[in-house]
Amino acid sequence: VLADRYSRSRVLVYSSSVAALSQAIVAWSVLDGSATVLSLALLGALNGASAGIALPASQALVPQTVPTHNLREANALVQLGIYSGTVIGASLGGILASSVGPGWGLAIDAMGFAAAAPLYFMIRVASSRVSASQSNILQDLKEGWKEFASRSWVWSIVVQFTIINAAFSGVVMVLGPAIADATFGRANWGIIVAAESVGLIVGTFIALRWRPHRDLFIGVMLVGLCSAPILLLS
Repeated sequence: VLADRYSRSRVLVYSSSVAALSQAIVAWSVLDGSATVLSLALLGALNGASAGIALPASQALVPQTVPTHNLREANALVQLGIYSGTVIGASLGGILASSVGPGWGLAIDAMGFAAAAPLYFMIRVASSRVSASQSNILQDLKEGWKEFASRSWVWSIVVQFTIINAAFSGVVMVLGPAIADATFGRANWGIIVAAESVGLIVGTFIALRWRPHRDLFIGVMLVGLCSAPILLLS
């Protein structure tokens, strides 16, 4: 709703700034030893809310910058940039966490958000349609929910990834580092996360070239491979 009612570039600037601030506070609390589960949870919720605002806005910018027939390739290239950055970030994060501690790694993460904010000012796109002035946020949400619920292929994939994200992220992001601490170490865990991102990059190149007839069906079936690292970790 916010991405439709306001300038998407401005929404991204503000969300990045909020993420930078929240992550900086997390880093400070970890470094000075004052972090608690409650404070980290609250700051994590704030950071997640900023991501929840940023993701729709950034995704909505792509169709405004390229012709419709190039949208698939544009989305793949955007993801390629994200995954490439993840490879570098995960590797450096593992090295930082093992050498200077997680607090400084979080501080650099906050700096990344802060550096991203002014870059969004450089995005120039045609003005999108502004919602009618007589509408309000609740009406916009109701209209959006109606459109969402009317497309079974959209909500069924959302349900699928609600389950997958809970299982995969819960195991890999929560249990993974704990198991790494007890066994093969944080630096190696950073390499493992980077290896996952290398696979994402390979998948992006495949998506750029491979155009199967039922690509969405094949895509959601291939997600079943996410179970492999969970089984190996166990």
